[in-house]
Amino acid sequence: MKEFEAKVLLVRETPGGAEVLLDRTAFYPSSGGQPSDTGFLDGIRVIEAIEKEEEIFHAIEGSLEPGKAVRGTVDWDRRFDLMQQHTGQHVLSQAFLAENVGETLSVHIGFESSNLELSAQEASDEILDSVEKAANAIVEECRPVKTYFVTPEELEALPLRKPAVSHDRIRIVERDFPDLSCRIRGESGEDSGDPCQAGRGERRWKKRKFPGIRSKPGRSPGLSF
Repeated sequence: MKEFEAKVLLVRETPGGAEVLLDRTAFYPSSGGQPSDTGFLDGIRVIEAIEKEEEIFHAIEGSLEPGKAVRGTVDWDRRFDLMQQHTGQHVLSQAFLAENVGETLSVHIGFESSNLELSAQEASDEILDSVEKAANAIVEECRPVKTYFVTPEELEALPLRKPAVSHDRIRIVERDFPDLSCRIRGESGEDSGDPCQAGRGERRWKKRKFPGIRSKPGRSPGLSF
């Protein structure tokens, strides 16, 4: 979703503008190591979407009136970049698992570089080269990414990568390699929270190959890339 209509519920003035709460939103907040969406609300710049108090607030460079109907526009170039990177992260994480290097502990997605922390203590350059080759082979094949809904009963039979929160609307994100995760859908259709809720591209990441994978010193036990 690139554009949407919403109603302003709450406005909190800040030194640089305001934080706005809407009745619905398509902006993804900073979460799980991924930067938030940016964009506009009625032409006013949204510099960040922030999740707090179990709500999503929009930091804007200006102000809006409570009760006002607004049109939201997501910066799609930024979102698309993050979608590609997030899907690529799952490819890379599974490549590390296939090489028995270790599980992914944390992820930080950036625009210049992205970091992946693993449970393993070390990995040789030969193994890293093998992981890079395997991940890029999957990207080059442009394997499909499917999304569909299941009931809580159907969910129990799926080999999810992480446990899911019980909900009556559960969206599955399935890739054509060993990785299965889910997204929870709220009553209005927006994502409301899940084990890994950031955007993922559907057959749209072929040209974003991994340029090079090398370890670097981490701040906690394990490997960082």
